[in-house]
Amino acid sequence: MTSQNNQKISVYYHFLKDKKINGTLFYCFEYFAFLNKFRDTYYYIHKIDENDLEFIKSIFKLKYDFNYKLLDRIIAINSISEIYKSQGDKNLCLDILSFNSVHPFIQNDFYVFENGNSGGPNFRPSKSKIKNIKYYGSYDYQQYEEYCILKLNFDIFKNFEEPKNNDCFISMGMTKNSKDKNTKKPNTFINIFEKYKKFKYIHNILDADNRFIPECFFYKRDLKFIDECKIIDSAVLRYNDCKNGNLKNYWLDENDKIIQDILNDNKW
Repeated sequence: MTSQNNQKISVYYHFLKDKKINGTLFYCFEYFAFLNKFRDTYYYIHKIDENDLEFIKSIFKLKYDFNYKLLDRIIAINSISEIYKSQGDKNLCLDILSFNSVHPFIQNDFYVFENGNSGGPNFRPSKSKIKNIKYYGSYDYQQYEEYCILKLNFDIFKNFEEPKNNDCFISMGMTKNSKDKNTKKPNTFINIFEKYKKFKYIHNILDADNRFIPECFFYKRDLKFIDECKIIDSAVLRYNDCKNGNLKNYWLDENDKIIQDILNDNKW
């Protein structure tokens, strides 16, 4: 049996070719970087080619301050045999799509954040006879066993001076009826908090695990929240929480339930 300190942890993410830059990609990197302080941790990206892998790594370098040696631990996996060989003693997925893509080929235990928007209305948490699977979540639209808010690893965020211009960046959810021609994420990336100091968030669809709002408060940017859909979701709760001075509730640290379980679970 592998000793706890020598355990390998594998973080998995299923790459979205038509949405290359998204919140889950960053959440996974942040948990991966945090766990590497304690255990041998790797970030496996499923269904990604080498060009996109290098593109993703370049984005991480623009967004975060971290030891670039960690980039060698971000690895593409595209075949069943690669998935099987990549498995850790403990395995982490922060969305259901990624979990469904890899877990049938992995024998060891899984920690899964049920992100609430990829499983669909008929989603039921999977169980297994050969491995333990533990589900986490916090909102009414998630199905979970353990309460946990998905957090941001602000310790590695780059610091920026406040921009001098007064340009405003507008963020909103893309609906099926959206006429925006830029629905697909372009192969470019800028850190919006380096360029803009005013932000507007238009809450027009359910936002499962919003990270834009905590980032605005972390960078002390001027944020206007416009609620158009009247759904109580992560965007509403995080905005009200951060506005009341509780950004710490979304700051990843050793008290995070997922982190605690991965580092401390010996038996389930």
